[in-house]
Amino acid sequence: MPNSGYEKVISSKVKLKTLSEVKRAVNFAYLDEDLFDFLCTKETRNSLLSVLVGWWFPGRLDEIVTISKTQEFRKPMIALEKIKASLQLKGII
Repeated sequence: MPNSGYEKVISSKVKLKTLSEVKRAVNFAYLDEDLFDFLCTKETRNSLLSVLVGWWFPGRLDEIVTISKTQEFRKPMIALEKIKASLQLKGII
């Protein structure tokens, strides 16, 4: 559900590029019941993570799993900046 004043942004399907843009525009979201059940189980959640990372960042699963275990990962903006910097250094983005 969009935050007040962001209804047109959400309905226009404009690509929100940063986490802070998403936080400003989106109040909450509903998950499909099956997806919610899937995410509640550690094994299936890790399986989904592996598939998504394998699709978007081929060959980078170990690096992303390592990053996800760090304290910085619990501070999303710091973690995203580090991931972005790492990908830029490697010429991926």
